[in-house]
Amino acid sequence: MHFEDSELFFSSSNNTIKDNIFLETDLAAMAFLNADNNRIENNIINISLYHGITLEFGSHNIINRNFFYYAGIGIDISGGGDPHLAVNNTVTDNIIKNSPQGIWLHGAADSTAIERNIIKENNDGIYLGVASNSIIHDNTLINNSQIGIRAGFAYGHPTSNNNLIYR
Repeated sequence: MHFEDSELFFSSSNNTIKDNIFLETDLAAMAFLNADNNRIENNIINISLYHGITLEFGSHNIINRNFFYYAGIGIDISGGGDPHLAVNNTVTDNIIKNSPQGIWLHGAADSTAIERNIIKENNDGIYLGVASNSIIHDNTLINNSQIGIRAGFAYGHPTSNNNLIYR
């Protein structure tokens, strides 16, 4: 499907959002609130002024093989205190280009796997702010102007290995 200047908002679980094109959205192209076990894959987000995909208080979601170009934040995952958790989410094989932030985890977005993504020509590549026990590996970060990977308050031993960072 082709969406122009529109957003999708989900507060439900067990959905697949696949093979869509989002053009020039004013808010998040896709926003998920209290949504679990969703698959978001093979979508194109081109010029999203706020976020490409925002996931608040959702667990066991898979964000896979999406392309982001000029999104405020490519992928934003945030949690809060119990019962508003964001745990065990997976972000793999995405391309994020020309955005202020590539991937941003915060507010207790715990045990998130960030693997095999290409994050290119953004201000910040991957930022962990209050994201414990997350795994960051096999990502390629190219020409991000400020940081490649930054761990803010990433307590609980986040793991980062085999990431390629080019400037």
